[in-house]
Amino acid sequence: MATVKNKKKKKIIIAIIIVAIIAVASAGIAYAAIRNSIPEVSLYSVGTSDIYETVSATGKVSSGAVKEYKVGAVATVKEVNVKVGDEVKKGDLLATFDTSGFDAQIAQLQNSYNQAKAGYNDSLTAQKEAKKNLADVQKKVAELEKENEKLKKSASTTKASKSPSTTTARPSTTRPSVTVPSATQPSSAAGTAPSVSLTLPSNLPSNLPSNLPSNLPSDIPTSSIGSGNIQIDPDVIAGIDINDMDAVMAAVSSSESKLAANELMLAAYYAQEQMYSSLASDTLISSKKDLMNTTKSALNSLQEAKQEMAAGWKAAFDGTITECNIFPDEQTSLLANGITLQNMNNKIITISLGEYDIHKVKVDMPVKVKTAYGEYTGKVISKAPVASGGSASSLMDSVGSSMGISGLSSLTQAGAGVEVQITVDNPDEYIVIGFDAEVEIAVGEYHGITTVPSQAMVLDKTGSYVFVYDEEEKTVTKTLIETGASSVSEYEILSGVKVGDRIVLAPQSTFEDSFEARVKEDA
Repeated sequence: MATVKNKKKKKIIIAIIIVAIIAVASAGIAYAAIRNSIPEVSLYSVGTSDIYETVSATGKVSSGAVKEYKVGAVATVKEVNVKVGDEVKKGDLLATFDTSGFDAQIAQLQNSYNQAKAGYNDSLTAQKEAKKNLADVQKKVAELEKENEKLKKSASTTKASKSPSTTTARPSTTRPSVTVPSATQPSSAAGTAPSVSLTLPSNLPSNLPSNLPSNLPSDIPTSSIGSGNIQIDPDVIAGIDINDMDAVMAAVSSSESKLAANELMLAAYYAQEQMYSSLASDTLISSKKDLMNTTKSALNSLQEAKQEMAAGWKAAFDGTITECNIFPDEQTSLLANGITLQNMNNKIITISLGEYDIHKVKVDMPVKVKTAYGEYTGKVISKAPVASGGSASSLMDSVGSSMGISGLSSLTQAGAGVEVQITVDNPDEYIVIGFDAEVEIAVGEYHGITTVPSQAMVLDKTGSYVFVYDEEEKTVTKTLIETGASSVSEYEILSGVKVGDRIVLAPQSTFEDSFEARVKEDA
């Protein structure tokens, strides 16, 4: 019996051991699974280093001095003393021209300018007179409108005492429209009054007095006198000289309706007011002044072109002829350059920089120049005061800077850029005009500053970030930083992290803003 009991006891112990082993194995597997689910990161300890900041770009090589001899007017070429590739000295005669055909063109332009100037001066005189007349008419309009308001009130009182079926509609007067001719349109005389379109009241009484002028348009019945727009002489309405208001008053004095007569006179005043307003405004004056200035500019250009061609084209400096598009006994073309002279001894590289790089670059900064055939030195000699092109993308420049690439936005079709010119020291025949060259501008040296590697940074539209590791919490947190100077591989840190902080190297785009992490190794 004792033997049986011992065997049972052994079996129970073995079962317990097996269960324990399974439990431990399960716990280990579970722990391993949990551990594997936690992201593993490599860390970098923030420290200090030196940054030699540069701005890099690619530009086109050109000569140090270029003179383009352009044709300002069509003329006949007499002699051409050079061809492409010729070396010339300052003052050498390049070409001569026959300018006898210019005289007729100049005389014609002079006549056009004299007419435009006279028209402008006449308009100034007419404007001065119109301002005076406008003030007088506006005073009369105000008086008549005030009188009409009293008549309307009186008519309203009378209507209230009558049956609605016997009420007569009161005419309504609107101001006429005036079209002012432009300075380029023909005119019989400067300062002539514009055409006025007068809209007569649409509901004038059909029983207008018999002593109204009889020369209204014959095809418009008296009963429908106001059914449309009638083109009238600005100074005459219905055969009455509207400058003579006494005549108008006499014509309507016996009207059965004083209000209707006043409305007719008011329409005439409105036409006169609009006419004088147009003449008194600066619109017509401005257009005639523009015409005068345009013809004057054309005259000056033609006179200068004749003077330059009569003297012949001469070399402005020592150089090489790189273009020649004129030929003896042929007429010049306004569509092409005549002769191009370049100084081939000096070489200039022109680059375009975006808003994040241009403020770092100063005149006289040293430059490294690289071509397919070697490296050269140079310096910045100028930068444009304004940008040219479209609106640059700030994010694009920021991304480029983080990668050590400058001026990305200026390379796009919509990118704005500021032109910077660089001169090359001791250029040789391997720096060819028209080819591209790479430049690297040294913009600053910074020693012992807090830095982080560019591959530890994350860039988005809200700013620059790094992921900071917390030793106690074993967590990583996305942290905003402020950057300063930069090189191809490093960025200066102005705020956000400090020396000794540990940050994630090469963070993944899938990282959350804060998460638990396992440290793989220190970089």
